Amino acid sequence: KLFFNKYLIMRFLKNKLFLILILFIITSCRKEEVDGIKIGGTGLYNSSSFEENKKLCNLITGTIKKDNKSLSGLLNFNCGGASGCYDLGYIITQIIYKTGESDFLEIAKKLSQNDKNELNGFIQVGLEYYYEDKVYKTEFKDLYQFLNPKS
Repeated sequence: KLFFNKYLIMRFLKNKLFLILILFIITSCRKEEVDGIKIGGTGLYNSSSFEENKKLCNLITGTIKKDNKSLSGLLNFNCGGASGCYDLGYIITQIIYKTGESDFLEIAKKLSQNDKNELNGFIQVGLEYYYEDKVYKTEFKDLYQFLNPKS
């Protein structure tokens, strides 16, 4: 009778351990691409947890769907400084290419002045570090003029 109880206890624990392992594997799978926007292979992706990756993916999807709150959230996403912020600039420029500059501009018009300043910087570094032959002033003329009215 004692052997039978130990056997049941061990079997129960093995099943629980197996379920925990499966849950861990499923939840630790971060997305490298969302809606055609590449985030894998960047420092931002490599340093993000599953939760941060999920939040980033949701903000990207919302921005593509023209939600200015998602764009604001993306602009205020903790990119960790330095290369992570360059990566976030790259993600934002990919979104501009995907949605089209004029549609993206309509979303940007609803941002706070602080968010507009952040957006301006992210576009600059995104183009500078990921697209060697692209110049902000000529690549996104309307966005540049909107975000830099005194230029």
